[in-house]
Amino acid sequence: MTPRIRAAILVALAAACFGAMAVFARHAYRVGVDPLALLFIRFALAAAVLVPVMAAYRTPWPQGRALGALVLMGGLGYVSQSLSFFSALQYAPAALVALLLYLHPVLIALAGRYLKGEAMGFHRAASIAVALIGTAFVLGFSHSAQWQGYALGVLAAVLYSIYLMTGQSVLAGVTPLAAATTVIVSAAGVFGALCLATAPQWPTTPESWGAAVAIAIVSTVFAILLLFAGMRVLGATDAATISMLEPVVTAFLGFWLLGESLSAFQWIGIGLVVTAVIRLVRHGAPRPTEISASGK
Repeated sequence: MTPRIRAAILVALAAACFGAMAVFARHAYRVGVDPLALLFIRFALAAAVLVPVMAAYRTPWPQGRALGALVLMGGLGYVSQSLSFFSALQYAPAALVALLLYLHPVLIALAGRYLKGEAMGFHRAASIAVALIGTAFVLGFSHSAQWQGYALGVLAAVLYSIYLMTGQSVLAGVTPLAAATTVIVSAAGVFGALCLATAPQWPTTPESWGAAVAIAIVSTVFAILLLFAGMRVLGATDAATISMLEPVVTAFLGFWLLGESLSAFQWIGIGLVVTAVIRLVRHGAPRPTEISASGK
């Protein structure tokens, strides 16, 4: 097996780990956990794992302006995006929420075109059109989601787009592991403060704790480390292309484990959106993926 194939497998496994997160969260909600408690547990446990990893590899922490920017990204941007994403899961199926989040490459392309004057190009324009058609298929034929789920899912995509576009100008000279750990520690601190102020509903059963720990370990720590390992060989663009498996994994797991129904039109919509986003990444989309592992 060549190094490139091994790296592709690692990135595919990372995508599966990230794709399972929405399903774990939906299960936790069914047994009484609220989003705030779930998010604090996720980031606190992930930070407890990643900080010792940084120490073991003697990875330096960011300094100066980069440190301040990453702290803001974690404490403000990541917190807002995560709250929107996890709250959306209370009102809409996991597959739909994950699919809405994957509008962010389209939003980044549009922002580059109309805010920065970047060339759109045929492939980029065609990908955006196909993605919008696919999203219309999913939204127009979903009968199990409330309007709050749509609104919060789109908001999560918008916030994630802003997060990634901001991060592109911050990461020069900062290792991905240091950037991810700084963002996660900052988010854990903010969520901890919010928990102290609001007294959220904590897990009370083995099943709810299992879902929370799975999100922290499987969908945060393992996912980040697998993605970083594969990205060193493949590069950001190829890794991003393989990572488009995430919404497909979420859809299948939601269908298989949670009994969420998907109509034929919704499956077509998922296929159109995933295909469009893959083409968008391959044909010159902006390259935010250096920090994409830390912004889910």
